[in-house]
Amino acid sequence: IIFKNKLRINYLFSLLIFLIYPYTTDMFFLPSLQEKYAFLLFLILLNMLNKNNLLNKKYYFTLFLISFAIPLVKLQGSIFFIFFIFYFLLKKDKEGIAVISGFIIGILLQGYVIFFQESHYYNVNSSAENIIDNIFQIQNIFFLFFIFLSLLLTIPEKNKETRYLIFGISGSGLALIFLYINWETYGYLMSFYAFFIALLIPYSIQQILQILNVKIIFRLITPILLIASLLSLYLFFIPRIERWSDLNDAYDTLDNVLLDQEVYYCGSEGALTFNNLNNSKNEVIHMSNFSEIKTKDFFFINDDMQCTYFENALIGNCVIKEEIRSTFGRVKINKYSC
Repeated sequence: IIFKNKLRINYLFSLLIFLIYPYTTDMFFLPSLQEKYAFLLFLILLNMLNKNNLLNKKYYFTLFLISFAIPLVKLQGSIFFIFFIFYFLLKKDKEGIAVISGFIIGILLQGYVIFFQESHYYNVNSSAENIIDNIFQIQNIFFLFFIFLSLLLTIPEKNKETRYLIFGISGSGLALIFLYINWETYGYLMSFYAFFIALLIPYSIQQILQILNVKIIFRLITPILLIASLLSLYLFFIPRIERWSDLNDAYDTLDNVLLDQEVYYCGSEGALTFNNLNNSKNEVIHMSNFSEIKTKDFFFINDDMQCTYFENALIGNCVIKEEIRSTFGRVKINKYSC
């Protein structure tokens, strides 16, 4: 409601864009995907700041506590610190100080756990090759385009609060991209972009229509988005259901068949899940680049939604010696010889 009113966005546009975005469906499949809980706490905090609350110690402590919790729920929650910096610059009140203080302490604690407690969750890869490969992925280019378009459209914006909200949303979005390009940009990690594009794209549409002042375009947008949502259901939602079925086949193979070579997978969290979800007879090893593999013969878990870049390298350098098929062929365990 806050964003709907302050950014003057059409709620139906926002909802349809949220559902059209391909990676949104991953949040439905993964109840443990904590990014959505970080965003929920962010909205609760923002809602509290926009209500006429009694300004007492309990209220300030609650603001501090929620702010402290957001980065601890998930590392990506730290990006909302950028949003509240702009919010504080707009309001300049004691509530903003409580929020920023909570974020700072939460981020410092999260950083200590990740970087000094031998955490294997966030494996930084700041090589120029990795950053360039990641930033030029179509998802990041798409997200960056609407971030900068929204910022450009704030130039004729007369409402100061609206401008600062867009600055905050865009700044947090850029922080998220920075985080991902130094980490990994695969699969469900992209689902967090959905929250941002569901705000930035409707705002951009509204601003452009206001500038053009052509009402017939506005009437066409809703049916276009409805058609696009049906196409997204067919092109992205159904394939994800097929992929999850194939993942179950892969789990069964790893649990019941002792493979005679090392098993690799391209996703760090995916490798952890393969190893920890069931009593697997095989250890799945995370490999982010083909050049890291030193053995001649090995198994690789092919995943058509996450490991395309890796599989392209395999096709050019190796031959398939054995293929363990799955129901839909979206996730397969292949034995390679290079």
